[in-house]
Amino acid sequence: MKIDAIEFPFVRVDYVKGPNEIIEDTLSDLSDLLKRQQPFVFMGEGSPKKENTNEEDRKKVALWMKANHEDVQRWIKGHVHVITEPDKFEMMQEFSVIFKKFWGYPMIVVRTQEEALSEATLLLKPE
Repeated sequence: MKIDAIEFPFVRVDYVKGPNEIIEDTLSDLSDLLKRQQPFVFMGEGSPKKENTNEEDRKKVALWMKANHEDVQRWIKGHVHVITEPDKFEMMQEFSVIFKKFWGYPMIVVRTQEEALSEATLLLKPE
């Protein structure tokens, strides 16, 4: 996963794994975002590609999540994901339920970039 925080608090994510990408780099990037101690929203787009994430990486993510659960809950307000393919939109909405159970913050699936920005802005409004 690639993380681009240049538009913080809107943090762009790309789930396509590069050939030399290692999970420790991704987890380090996530930790750096949490260290800012400011609310932010992840924003992604496109249909996820089936990746061969190995069990060791999944364990590392689960351990990271356990160690950072409070900060994740406090600072990550959600993930807004744009899906333009009508046949995949419903699938991603169903996946968003599983996503929230694991990560603890909502995934909102939308059809356009305009909707994504609107939803992300709403997520960042103070409670």
